[in-house]
Amino acid sequence: MLSVGPLFFPLLLLITGCATSSGLLVERWYMNDAKGIIAPLPGEYWELVSQNGTRLAFRHRVSSAGILLNTTCGRDEHLSLPLLTRHLFFGFEQKEILEQEEVKIQGIPALKSLLRAELQGMPLQIASYVIRYRSCVYDFVYYAHPQDFATGLPDFERMVREVRLIPQEG
Repeated sequence: MLSVGPLFFPLLLLITGCATSSGLLVERWYMNDAKGIIAPLPGEYWELVSQNGTRLAFRHRVSSAGILLNTTCGRDEHLSLPLLTRHLFFGFEQKEILEQEEVKIQGIPALKSLLRAELQGMPLQIASYVIRYRSCVYDFVYYAHPQDFATGLPDFERMVREVRLIPQEG
């Protein structure tokens, strides 16, 4: 098993943008009324390593996997899902899209992607969902060294499947 420890925070900075409003962690849920999201936390094998505004980052306790959740509102909602997804992976090298399809999350269109890429020479396999709802864009990203990819994928898929997007306050 390989560790992506040194790459975790560069990856976090690369994928996520600026965030302002923070949410709450309540039991096994992340809630942010201002951003219109209620999301389950990934599970017992995951450690929260960063909560910065509307950005959450988790590291798997055993494998080289990580999960990132980022929400931005009022900035990019006019962009297409393919363009938003492309922006998500700026800075990665040797990108190879293995699969990309439109899906529905809670009845809302989303773009699901599966790709291989490199970051600072480290091979990664990545799954992502980009969802645009009202004035917000929600990025869910799961990444791991290819040999560890299957380890945390079920937790990530459950997290995305159980997310609830709600009308924002105001």
